[in-house]
Amino acid sequence: MSTSTRSRLDVPLRLPVERPASVRKHLPAAATDVWSLPFYLIGPENAPLSFLFSEDAVGSLPDLSPCLLYGPPGCGKTVLAVTLAVQWARATKSRPLLFTTAAEYLSKYREALEIDDVATFHQEHRRCKLMVLDGLDSLASHHAVQFDLIHTLDTLATSATPVIITSNQLPSVHGTHSLVAPLVSRLLGGFSLPIHPPSEGTLRFILRELLPAKLTNREEIEHIESLVCPHLSRLSVIQLQRLLDLLADHVHDTRSLDHDAVLSLLAAVENRQPPSLADIAKAVAAKTNTRLSALRGASREARIVRARGLAMYLCRQMTSATLKEIGGYFGGRDHSTVLHACRKTASLLAEDPSLHSLVIELRDTFSCPPPATS
Repeated sequence: MSTSTRSRLDVPLRLPVERPASVRKHLPAAATDVWSLPFYLIGPENAPLSFLFSEDAVGSLPDLSPCLLYGPPGCGKTVLAVTLAVQWARATKSRPLLFTTAAEYLSKYREALEIDDVATFHQEHRRCKLMVLDGLDSLASHHAVQFDLIHTLDTLATSATPVIITSNQLPSVHGTHSLVAPLVSRLLGGFSLPIHPPSEGTLRFILRELLPAKLTNREEIEHIESLVCPHLSRLSVIQLQRLLDLLADHVHDTRSLDHDAVLSLLAAVENRQPPSLADIAKAVAAKTNTRLSALRGASREARIVRARGLAMYLCRQMTSATLKEIGGYFGGRDHSTVLHACRKTASLLAEDPSLHSLVIELRDTFSCPPPATS
């Protein structure tokens, strides 16, 4: 992406985003990211992104490493990290790339310790040509794995292997998500870039891009735009997309829409809470034509096992419940059974487009991002 000579971005620049199927297995958030558009709109609030995605910066990514993208949930950090990684790999023809989450890094590290095979864990994470680590906040308070990550970063730096990391906040030794000082030092020694939520002006452009996908009648589109624009400053991208879905359904059902209806639907969107384990299980049961009692029961029938695995996977992705708590809800299964089911489902997602579509549909039903874990 070439840089512009404009000193300010009145009209957002369009950055084509990458969502390769191979990434879905490891970074589900990249496939169900808040950016349903095929491009990321870079408004004035995120103008430095135009530098990061310039040809020169992409080519010199190892010199910027570790590249840290930080900002609140829902601002598009994951899809930006994946896009940057894919652009670099395409430009340098380097493989393999490693896409992982900090939560997965922690989980695999613990498993490696349990079976006394840390060497294999290190081989997986230290012999790649580029690593994306999504959701650094998950490592807060886990000091042992933080020190392991320090050694991983040092090893990758020795071989000029770029690392891209996302976090909800700038790493610090203070606060509820504090990290150990040596790790903070390593992270801040690279290129750190805050990713801000879209400004009201950028949201207007997003609104205009999304509406034609929801409605075809030009008058209805203009009417909804006039009703929604005064409230954009209250909304995140996720909330905007959910509101437009509700508004489109309302128009299709009633053929009318007024300001009171918008306010009512807006309140519903803003007050929406993350789903419970029961909410997710019921939704999966309905979508897969499976009895809820079967999902929570002992049945080993293939289609029920598959649906149960999907439900467990979504519970892991969309709630802060532990593996033990998820297993407890699904018939008292132990944490290793839940972990196996989640990994099996993640593997199937990369191979089965219909299952991937079902996951997106179910997540859209609840329209909320995965919670931050600690």
